Amino acid sequence: MADTSFKDIAYVGKAGSGVFKLADDKLGWKCTDRNASEFARQVQFTSSDLIAAEWQHSCGGSKCLLKLSMKGDASLTRFAGFQTSDLHRIQDFFQTKYKIQVKEQPVSAKGWSWGDYKLQGDSSLCMMHGENLGVELDIPELSQVAAVGKGDLNLEFQNEDAEEDEEVLSGIRFFIPGGSNGEGIGTSAEKLRADLQRLANLSATGETLANISDVSIVAPRGKHDLEFYAQALKVRGKTQTYTIKYSSIVRLFLLQMPNNKQHLLVLGLSVPLRQGNQSHPLIGMMFDTSSMVQMETQVPKDAWEATPNLKCDRSQVTKGLPEEPTYQVVVLLLKALTKQTCFQPAEALKAKHPESQHAVSCAFGTESGHLFFFLKSMIWVQKPIKWFKYSDIASIELKETPMRKTTFDMIVTHRGTQVEFRQLDRKLYEVVSTFLSQNDEAGSKLVKKELVQQTASGIRQTRGAATRRGTAEAGGDNAVDDGYNEDEDEDFDEDDDEDEDDEDDDEDDDEDEDEGPRKKKLRQR
Repeated sequence: MADTSFKDIAYVGKAGSGVFKLADDKLGWKCTDRNASEFARQVQFTSSDLIAAEWQHSCGGSKCLLKLSMKGDASLTRFAGFQTSDLHRIQDFFQTKYKIQVKEQPVSAKGWSWGDYKLQGDSSLCMMHGENLGVELDIPELSQVAAVGKGDLNLEFQNEDAEEDEEVLSGIRFFIPGGSNGEGIGTSAEKLRADLQRLANLSATGETLANISDVSIVAPRGKHDLEFYAQALKVRGKTQTYTIKYSSIVRLFLLQMPNNKQHLLVLGLSVPLRQGNQSHPLIGMMFDTSSMVQMETQVPKDAWEATPNLKCDRSQVTKGLPEEPTYQVVVLLLKALTKQTCFQPAEALKAKHPESQHAVSCAFGTESGHLFFFLKSMIWVQKPIKWFKYSDIASIELKETPMRKTTFDMIVTHRGTQVEFRQLDRKLYEVVSTFLSQNDEAGSKLVKKELVQQTASGIRQTRGAATRRGTAEAGGDNAVDDGYNEDEDEDFDEDDDEDEDDEDDDEDDDEDEDEGPRKKKLRQR
């Protein structure tokens, strides 16, 4: 049998259309749309990885969809845009070459928002309307599964491969009553949550490698307990529990706060942590420097030995002491389990800082916080945590304002948007300017200090000249300085002025009315 191909087929989840092709030992799709992105323009699978195939009349306009179940990471793949008449060709080819039967799945078109849930193997969560499919969700794409209350289940999806212009499903919430007529009879939201977490490898199963209590987190705000497992970190709060895969932790930053009593550990996530409508790509964990961990009980040796296929050893997270600083243990745990490097602020700025600090105090929006400088980026804390790579910055302007003698501002143009950090101490102007100018990536983007000072001086000269010119015009050579300072002037309420003017007008009208009879009497006399 010759190769079989189908045109104008879309790879579900990717932009553009292309050609879907079946061969004896492989199958795949290639994008033919020139306007489509370069991302994922071609996918290919070997026929030996094919497990199952399903046909759905679900694309509208007599178009159909082919769902393939594969081995490995690409467990579910969908191709849409087939004609109804293509079914027999595909069924014959799959049966002859791959020994796979293409099953037809009826799809519900009623538009119902309720139904019975069904777990289809380890790959799909389906909401069924009788025998018809209503909603189908891919379990491997889940990033968070949280039970909210007794009956609500909140699902969040990871969209790491999504392009900027793509529309993707990021979250959905189900209400699960006490029972139903289908597979979910007697099921609670907690039970379904546990099943989905297990199938999506989000469940923190096995031995607890470490348990750290009462950790203050900047966002989501509050005290949380950290439970470290072999594949994921569980963040347990009073109302919600979050599960973070180690594979989604892509950055680690350790910051010593200016009070020298606390350390802030910042986690950068490829899949942001969601709390309602808020998304948190950066999580900050605050630790007291004096807080200690009892290594024997909180990082038990037996748990590490009982965990199979662990890619790190307990010796990587301990120095052999009975007690060790909490922030240090957590950093070593995350470094060992995520295989990521933990970065600290640049020592060059600390060396020039008059108080030997890694950060400068400033305000961002309405919040006050601290700005930390690294060799290739900078981070503003505390809430919200902001991270800026120098490579993504177009310009950095240190702006002095003549009105303020003790502070200056720093304006950063980041990806086309201006971000302003206000009220930096004027004593640190030279420290910040020197550090940025000597940095390999930020130096070329810094507005020169001499230009800023010249601009500020020019403003002072212009204002001084304008004041002298105005005074000369008003009084000439006899003009007298009355001590008026326009900078200390206060705005008056215009409404009060209008009321006073109205009262003056009323008094004038009354005087005019009284003056009329008086003139008549004088004439009579």
